[in-house]
Amino acid sequence: MFHHEPDAHHENLYDLPARYGHAVHDLVRDVAVAMRETSGCGDTSFFRSRTEAA
Repeated sequence: MFHHEPDAHHENLYDLPARYGHAVHDLVRDVAVAMRETSGCGDTSFFRSRTEAA
């Protein structure tokens, strides 16, 4: 697990330091595996966009 500075703010994944990005990836993977195992679905997608281009 990682230690996060409470006042740190990162606007998006492009600004997120790698040490946090790796932890985010690990958590998303764990959630996806748990969802697949409990729901029986073969595929899972996570997408969230807050940019104006989206």
